[in-house]
Amino acid sequence: MEKELGKNFRAATFAKRQGFSVFVKYAIALYLFAIFFCYSSGDTIVRVARVVVFGVGAAYAFTRILLHNVIRGEKVKSNYYYFWCFIVILYFAMQITWGYVIDAEASKRFLLSTLYSLIVNVIVLYYLVNNPEQFLFFVKFICFVAPLSLLRVYLTYGFDSFFESRQVEDLNANGYALRAVIGMLFSLHVIFTDEKLRTAKLIYWGLALVNLVLMALAASRKSYVLILVTLVTYLLFTGKSFLKSVRNLLIIVAILVGVYFALTKISFLYDIIGSRIESMIMGFLGQDTDSSTSTRLKLIERGIMYFKEHPVWGYGLDGFRTLERVSATASNTYYAHNNFIEILVAGGIVGFIVYYSLFFVMLFGGIFSIEKKDKTLSFFFGLFLALLISEYGMVTYYEPQIQFVYTLCFFVLRLKNRKNKRSLIFGGGGI
Repeated sequence: MEKELGKNFRAATFAKRQGFSVFVKYAIALYLFAIFFCYSSGDTIVRVARVVVFGVGAAYAFTRILLHNVIRGEKVKSNYYYFWCFIVILYFAMQITWGYVIDAEASKRFLLSTLYSLIVNVIVLYYLVNNPEQFLFFVKFICFVAPLSLLRVYLTYGFDSFFESRQVEDLNANGYALRAVIGMLFSLHVIFTDEKLRTAKLIYWGLALVNLVLMALAASRKSYVLILVTLVTYLLFTGKSFLKSVRNLLIIVAILVGVYFALTKISFLYDIIGSRIESMIMGFLGQDTDSSTSTRLKLIERGIMYFKEHPVWGYGLDGFRTLERVSATASNTYYAHNNFIEILVAGGIVGFIVYYSLFFVMLFGGIFSIEKKDKTLSFFFGLFLALLISEYGMVTYYEPQIQFVYTLCFFVLRLKNRKNKRSLIFGGGGI
């Protein structure tokens, strides 16, 4: 027994000395810096960061498996996220292998991009499950790196581009707005939940304000949906009593009325975002709307038409854009601007079920855990709902920032739900 204990102690000391845990932490931080600073996941900085995470993560996993599963004889545990990554990649790879795709080269490119992102996220989740105390580090780090998109826009296009983001060619205003809103929400999460913060709260309020200004200048309607749904869910489910929940609901209504008045009555705000939100609502009501909303609604109609033509297996990743390119009715080549439609066209009903099975698991886990009135759980459940709703207006399956946030949401729901029997079925415990 003493020899076995000594052997385990030496192995643990060896693993600790290797410092793989620390290396993984900062490798992930490097990756976060890259994906928030760069415009594309194909940029050199992002590729280098991915390679670093792959290498350090593999070394870390090897030492842990050697120590805990080989030396100590512990069972290897898993969760649904790992399985989901595997079946998603397997399904879309089988599409290409079996010839069920309309453009094999495009499908391969998007499959590889998705694969790289998911591998990083598997390493992130594996690291967080074994080092849950580092969760807040990554949340705080994102608060600081999110405004880097502002710096990148300034260096590339100049200061005036912030006020003309919709007119600047090759500048994806929605992209940096999305980064900004994530940074803002994460800053608010730190303020709401980290009781150790004192004077440092001013820093996070400052970060929240910077990200809010950047988001507002981008005039992205989805950003307001993300803020609204996240904060509404948080305020509703963190009330310690029914009366406090009602109070929170009244606060939400008052804020919404104030925001609506500001956006519609203040000319500067109306020109930036108020008119766009107004036209979006008119479009959903079937009335005349702006060209952007009208185009998106037509893309949904065409996406449903494409899906009906090949409903079971789909056309492969990026199939929607390829169909638009070869269609005689499309004057421009668009992607779907809607993740639900994009996945339906790409994977058919089978691929849609495979892909969104993870989201059902997260929704299921969140609903049955939200009664705990935990601030972190309520916040990330609200953020998950907000992102899911926003997929009506954006494509996210290959976006590294969004997939990283989804990984954090899964981790929170799984961690907070680990004692729930339902979570043991849908990704409860495990390494």
